[in-house]
Parts: sequence; structure tokens; C-alpha cells
Amino acid sequence: MLNKKSGAMKVMELLESRWRLPKPNLLISVTGGAQDFQCPPELEKRFKRGLARAAKSTDAWIFTGGTNTGVMKLVGEAVRGTSFGSQIVTVGVTTWGIIKNREQLTVTHQRKIVRDYETKESRMRRGAFLDPNHTHFLLVDDGTQYQYGKEIKFRATLEQKISERYREGNFTLPRFVSLLKVVQTPSRLF
Repeated sequence: MLNKKSGAMKVMELLESRWRLPKPNLLISVTGGAQDFQCPPELEKRFKRGLARAAKSTDAWIFTGGTNTGVMKLVGEAVRGTSFGSQIVTVGVTTWGIIKNREQLTVTHQRKIVRDYETKESRMRRGAFLDPNHTHFLLVDDGTQYQYGKEIKFRATLEQKISERYREGNFTLPRFVSLLKVVQTPSRLF
């Protein structure tokens, strides 16, 4: 777990040395709503297939908010639904205070860093479950409870540092930021 003062370089050390993640050629940052939504089946299928193929073919790291809700859940389903899903690095950066069942993740005096975690379908009222299809999680603790979005600044800084870290000559690692805004309008009856 990270506190909001954890430096990006310390996190980079975690990603490289402890987790031994392969060097990315692209960073895909997917941001969007956490509310449940209905997507037309064909559009959903194309999004999932396109994201998974793009990530795999470029050895990308995908960053999301990490919960089992909205766009983040869709990203998790996209990587899970492929034969190479477990090979796609998918990192959820989440505020500790919004995670349901977070007590299951608390480590006392053990050195075990992999924890069992039971997840369910999330509803947004009081917290959310982590998405089971992400490969890694960075949990940011700023002391708040049930306040969404507290990790956004940390995540943006980390993504920038990752991009700079893996530069090739004068070029930084390309970052593709995808904002998925889901707008639901009521149907009209005439």
C-alpha cells in the first residue's frame, strides 16, 4: 500500500525490481466512469478486441482505476477474454478507502505479498471491489473513506514518470490516454 507521499521513483522500483514487469513499449491509460452502463454488444466486442490486440502487439502496460465497475470492469473483461490475457500487464491504481473487503488485503507480520481476495459485482454506493482481471494493483491510502478519485493525481504523475523512464534516445515512451465517457439518455416515446 502506498501513501499519498510515496514517490513515483519508489513505485518504479516496485514495478521493476519486485514485480519484475517487462519493459513496456506503450502505456495505455484508460479513464472513464465507474457507473454501470449498457454498451451495444457489437461496440463492446470491438472495444475489447481492439484494446487487447493493441496491448499485446505493443507490449503495453494498461492503467485503470482498478475497480470491478464501469469502464475499469470492461477493460478487465477485455484482457481476460483473450488467450494471452494473463500476459497483458493491467495495473489498477485505486484509493484504499473505497475498496470493499480491504481487510482481506491487510498484511500483519507476514511477508506474504500475494493475498487471496474475494470479489463480487460492485455497486457504487459504499465502495467497490477490485477487478479480478487486473494483474497488479497500486493501492493509494490518503486516509479518506469512500471518496472516489483521490488517486488521480498520483496516477497521472506515475504515468508521466513511467513514460520518461523508458525513453529511447530523445523520445519518451508513448502514452495513449483513452477517456471513455458513457452518456445514457432516456428513450423518448412519441
